[in-house]
Amino acid sequence: MKGKNIYNRNVVFISVDPWKEERWARKQMLAWLLSHRFKNVVYYVAPGSSERSLPHLRRIKSNLYLVDIPFIPKFLRGSGLSRLGVQISCSSLWLLLLFIGTKKPVFVTYHSTNFAFTKKLASFFGKSLICYDLTDDWTEFQLTDETVKNEVKQSERKTIEESDVVLAVSKKLNETARKINPKTYYLPNATDVDNFRRTTTDIPVSPEIMRIPGPRIGYIGKVALWKTDFDLLEYLASTRPDWSLIFLGPVVREANLPADKLSEYANVHFLGPRNYNSLPEYIKGFDVCILPHVVDPLTNSMDPIKLYDYLATGKQIVSTPVAEAIKFKEVIRIAYSNDEFVKQIEAAIQHSRDYNPARQLELAGQHSWESRAAELSRIIEDNISK
Repeated sequence: MKGKNIYNRNVVFISVDPWKEERWARKQMLAWLLSHRFKNVVYYVAPGSSERSLPHLRRIKSNLYLVDIPFIPKFLRGSGLSRLGVQISCSSLWLLLLFIGTKKPVFVTYHSTNFAFTKKLASFFGKSLICYDLTDDWTEFQLTDETVKNEVKQSERKTIEESDVVLAVSKKLNETARKINPKTYYLPNATDVDNFRRTTTDIPVSPEIMRIPGPRIGYIGKVALWKTDFDLLEYLASTRPDWSLIFLGPVVREANLPADKLSEYANVHFLGPRNYNSLPEYIKGFDVCILPHVVDPLTNSMDPIKLYDYLATGKQIVSTPVAEAIKFKEVIRIAYSNDEFVKQIEAAIQHSRDYNPARQLELAGQHSWESRAAELSRIIEDNISK
């Protein structure tokens, strides 16, 4: 690759998500696939994000390492990392990187609160490349304290400005970040095509789903107060009691109250998280897949992975008009009101509009995680120092 020999380098992910075998999202997918292209990949769980009490090091495969060092006490965790915590964690990871022969590493980091840590670590290795993977508009999260909100905005801008490369998950984030840093690249989410396409084969439907009466309207992923349209869901549950609404995924703590209220409807089923590889067995039993997101600046900056997963199943999809769903309006039914959402589901169940699962599968094939890893490799190659 242009003589830069990037394959002989190590890539370090500074992640805000713990490594979970049952939940493969963007960070884990990219780390796994880059391990096919680079000498070593280290997936480091940022101290403020760790769920562990003790340090943890595991070799996931021959050249992919999981490092989880929760050296920052809970009373020091917050919007930023303590100087002492950064020093301890940074030094520990540095020793591990030296052990696996790290020279001129590539860092892929998440959230501006981890940028100081990443810069400190990169300074130990001289010619390092720092890529900031911008997956959400953190400035649009529900922050009531204006001082904190301004601090987040300043922190985000500084991180985008000082990163060698910025990866933007959505078109909105790409446009915003590019104005600050011209080395910004649009790298949307994707799907594990082979896994989710199994819904089109003769795999059995999960018995757990079979026990729920149809038509089954399904959703996979987190249920969170800041993105889930509970008014829409209650409207669906109350106006169509003959439909079963099924949710596969965790309910984020602050959403417990509205989720409990929704659970009072007999046709609503919160099944909780299920293993990533078993999801096709559940989705195969869905009649329609839905994306019931609120529409606001935050959700318009997101690129839901579930949309790509839905595409790969060939199932009909109904979504609210969030920006990254509209780009697939050729195959996704977009609903602009609660009443229209119901009508679009009805039409999907009845196949009243031209339904082209082959086109959906074709589109999904264009958005595989393998293609995203290849594109990220090209971005790294174009920006790395010899």
